Amino acid sequence: MEAMATSQVLISPSLHYTRSWLERARGLVTILILIPFGAAGLLSSPVFAGSHLARFLFESAGWIVFLAGAGFRLWATLYIGGHKGKSLVTEGPYSVCRNPLYLGNLLLTLSIAFFMQSLTFAAGLLIASIVFGSVTIGSEERRLRSRLGAAFDEYCARTPRLLPRWSAYHGPEIIPVDARCLRIEAKRALQYIWIPLICQTLAHLRTEAWWPQWFSVLP
Repeated sequence: MEAMATSQVLISPSLHYTRSWLERARGLVTILILIPFGAAGLLSSPVFAGSHLARFLFESAGWIVFLAGAGFRLWATLYIGGHKGKSLVTEGPYSVCRNPLYLGNLLLTLSIAFFMQSLTFAAGLLIASIVFGSVTIGSEERRLRSRLGAAFDEYCARTPRLLPRWSAYHGPEIIPVDARCLRIEAKRALQYIWIPLICQTLAHLRTEAWWPQWFSVLP
């Protein structure tokens, strides 16, 4: 408990930050990018449709990435709950990367490409992630830098933005848990827990003869 308290820097609420229209519409922009790639991937044959081994490997990778994404989100929620927008959390998942919640979201979305066996959707995800990351993560970090100054610069210097550096991990033995934030994350989990079932069902349907495959050149 004491270790956690000493590692946090309070965020001043006095500085007002106005978000641009692109920041406010980032979710919509991301969806608009993913829709055409998702449709093209859905209306095409799966990658290596005739190979049972390849299908097994894709599904296994999907489960690994999905569970990693869900785990990162839960782990980050345990640490950030009750502190978001109030103090800079630099322990636990926030000691290995600065944006573990966004990393969790990225992994959950990436699992869709594996479950669907779609390189097309994976390409769309890459583009959407670059746009979302540059807009959302960039704006949040600029806001934190304007409020925290050197303290945030030091945190950025030792902690990667998204790709975890496990050697930098540190954290307290005991952490306080915000039950309200945990309930919110549990409700979100009830939504994304359907990703494997829905995607694997669609991947199976894409192998059926009656399924429209308008983009057969785009796996």
